[in-house]
Amino acid sequence: MSSALRRRIRHARRILGYSLLLVLILAALAVSVLNQMLPLVDKHPERVAGWLAERIGQPVAFSHARGEWTRRGPRFTFDDLQIGAGDSRLDIGRAELLVAVYSGLLPGEPLTELKVRDLSLLLAQGEDGRWAVVGLPFEVQPGVDPLDTLEALGELQIERARLTVSSPALSKALALPRVDLRMRVSGNQLRVGVRAWAQLRGRPMAAVADLARADWSGQLWAGGEDLRLDDWSPLLADTGLAMAGSGSLDIWARIQAQRITDVRSQANLAPLVLQARQPWLADEGAEPTSPRVAYERATWLARWQVDGNGWQLHAPELNLVQRGRREPLRFDGLWLAGGQRFALQAPRMDLAAARALATLSPKVPPGLRRWLHHAAPDGVLRHVRVQGGEGQWSGSAGLEAVAWRARDRSPGLQGISGMAAFDQDGGVLRLADGSARLDWAALRQPLDVQLGGTLGWWREGAQWTLGASGLRIRGDEFGARVRAELRFQGDGSRPRLDLAAAVDPSTVRAAKLFWIVGKMPPATIEWLDTALEEGVVEDGRATLAGDLDDWPFRTGLGRFDARAHLRGGRVAFNPKWPVAEALELDVAFDGPGMSLEGEGAIAGNRVRSVTGTIADFKTPRLLLDVDTPADGEALQALMLASPLMERFGEHLRSAKVRGPANVTLVMDLPLAARLGGRRIEGTLDLQKARLSDPRWDLDFTEVSGRTRYSDQGFAAERLAVLFEGEPAEFSLQVGEQYTGQPGLAARALLEGRFPGQVLLDRHPPLAWLKSALTGSSQWTVAVDIPKAAADGPAPPARLSVDSDLVGTAIVLPAPLAKPDGQAMPLHLEAPLPVRGGDVELRLGDVMRLRGRMGADDAMTGLIQLGPGPALAPPAQGLAVRGGAAQLDAAGWIAFAAKGEGAGGLREVDVRVAALDLLGSNFADTRVQLQREATRTRLQLEGPAIVGRLDIAS
Repeated sequence: MSSALRRRIRHARRILGYSLLLVLILAALAVSVLNQMLPLVDKHPERVAGWLAERIGQPVAFSHARGEWTRRGPRFTFDDLQIGAGDSRLDIGRAELLVAVYSGLLPGEPLTELKVRDLSLLLAQGEDGRWAVVGLPFEVQPGVDPLDTLEALGELQIERARLTVSSPALSKALALPRVDLRMRVSGNQLRVGVRAWAQLRGRPMAAVADLARADWSGQLWAGGEDLRLDDWSPLLADTGLAMAGSGSLDIWARIQAQRITDVRSQANLAPLVLQARQPWLADEGAEPTSPRVAYERATWLARWQVDGNGWQLHAPELNLVQRGRREPLRFDGLWLAGGQRFALQAPRMDLAAARALATLSPKVPPGLRRWLHHAAPDGVLRHVRVQGGEGQWSGSAGLEAVAWRARDRSPGLQGISGMAAFDQDGGVLRLADGSARLDWAALRQPLDVQLGGTLGWWREGAQWTLGASGLRIRGDEFGARVRAELRFQGDGSRPRLDLAAAVDPSTVRAAKLFWIVGKMPPATIEWLDTALEEGVVEDGRATLAGDLDDWPFRTGLGRFDARAHLRGGRVAFNPKWPVAEALELDVAFDGPGMSLEGEGAIAGNRVRSVTGTIADFKTPRLLLDVDTPADGEALQALMLASPLMERFGEHLRSAKVRGPANVTLVMDLPLAARLGGRRIEGTLDLQKARLSDPRWDLDFTEVSGRTRYSDQGFAAERLAVLFEGEPAEFSLQVGEQYTGQPGLAARALLEGRFPGQVLLDRHPPLAWLKSALTGSSQWTVAVDIPKAAADGPAPPARLSVDSDLVGTAIVLPAPLAKPDGQAMPLHLEAPLPVRGGDVELRLGDVMRLRGRMGADDAMTGLIQLGPGPALAPPAQGLAVRGGAAQLDAAGWIAFAAKGEGAGGLREVDVRVAALDLLGSNFADTRVQLQREATRTRLQLEGPAIVGRLDIAS
């Protein structure tokens, strides 16, 4: 660069600097002059009015004016400001006019700004959808455009105005307590800036509009940062919603001829809370509430458009972040269209957000609204497509991990996936094979299953039907194939169900998962849990047909039939009885109850037939009828393991049964404590068996007959037996119910014809009598066993023996001698064991014996001959008293001398009508005999004989 050029540049800079300095000095001088002249405004208002009229081009009038200087320039305050004349006159009222001497010199900036405060504005939408503002400081007149005047004024500012929004779509006008507005007209364009407060202490929302004056088309932006949604919640009152939260919001709108035709929105809110204003959720016993829908963050980018064919909404991005969820709830790519036809498309829809938002709408049916809240459907819908018009539409969607919670008696389901196609009359869902979980309060626990098959729903008039075809359900130990139809009548009643199911082979453990809690009494469920121990369920099938209002079909208005075969079952029908094993049972459920029939084994006894029923689960009583051929030993093992052992164990342990038997058992078991009346009874049939009891040295063979038993005891009545090779009848009753006598625990009775020696063989101390009895007679032997006292041992058993002794000869000295053809009734009573107990014996009218058997088997007591009052027994030894028609003295002397009867005879004092002594007969003689250690002394006294005889022992 040359030196001359550099000099020219320096001179130019100096001239420019000096010129700018001069302008600033002149401007300062002018401002100073104007500042000094402002007080003249009050004195010369006509000059100000003239200046304004010249600038605006219209007459200006006011009642009072006042001027002051501000940093931007002079500001004039007018009272009763009027602009124009005639019909085009604008009555503005009190206003401020700012002359921007600095910024007004810039291109595009107004020189003057008119400010008005405390107006009441109305933003109203007409029936044609057009919006208009009412309440500005000028009224719109036909053929007059007040904006022309506004353009001349520069810029209109409105501060602290109150705004009311009115629309046919709103039942109540919305009110904003403060709005600040700036309007600027530039040729054909109107630019508006607004700040609005929903709450005076809140943060304002801003809006900017650029509109063409020709048709009021243009663009609008509204939004703000850190907005408090709580402040703006009252504006949603007409929608029935309340909101809370905070964040940023931007809305861009295109306006076409005063109509909003295109809206774009972007938001980032954290948090966002929505709530229905009217309480709608009323659980039993609680006040109605309105649950909140809350998200930690909500972001979206969306566009709404409207044209003559309708409207459409497109949301490329819509994410809702909910507390407790790792991934946000997405509606990305959502597209909605409405009008005469509607459409919905969405690559992905999260059900959790959709159902939560649906609960906010009162247009959702109340029942569905409550279910959506409590069941909380979740999962993902993919490739959602719905299109159509009123009354005719169709759609499709893919389901991915859809789930809903159980509530009260309604089941919950998790993990449903598949493809669905539907229209206004129904639809079909093809389930994808996969895992699912059924959670239902009526079941014991949630069930993890594999699902597959097809579900469908359709309507016939007002009735809707839900159906399943080829539905496959498979769990760890169970499975089923199901066809079903569930028809809803639409009258609020329970639906009708028609169902058929084939059950795969499964274990009884799996069956326990399906007891219907609440429908089956707890006692029934407890019994089934305890009773069913093992087994495999085969050939299971179930059918149900009927209106569920009539369930469980006690009156026959519906039908339920479920059948299965139990293989290898192990069932504890009663916890006190042995477990039934190896059962092969056919089980049937018929609605109110159940039945079973089959065979098996119990305690080693084969069960030929077992049948059982529970007539009604409402009053559960288990009736069992068991028929089994058994072996005596195995049968005894069963009895020892049964409840009979608790009360009659002594008899069951002692008695031994050998040989074949047939047993029937009937059980009536109440499965609820309130029912009572338990009954267990049956019969035992013996054929050619063997029965023995070592307590009484009994051994019966060829035993045949029937024994009745129950949990109260048993009774063997007149069993045919062989006793010592002789036919007899044996009866045994155990338990007060069967003995018929209170306090009598058991009674044994043996009746038959046999020699007396077989009885004497049971008691060796009486073996000396065996030679005195010859022949056979009819004998009745009874043993009574008293019931044990609660606070001590049981009294001893009592033995009683009866016979007429016809057929038995007694080879003893007179008067006890008897030929075999003569009847002499015998009755014996003695304790068991005999030692230490009282013994009573009666032989017709001839002899009575009352005595006690000592530990050495010696008898102490009294033998009384003939009738007469009972005499006192001696202190020791065996004595004979009384009278007899005839006495064989020599025979008795010899009998005593030989020591028969274990040497128990010590004294005889008898008066006889005839005495046979050494071949001579003596009448009316008294015989006295005393036996000592070394001799026997006999003394006779009578009219024909008096004497004494000592006989060495």
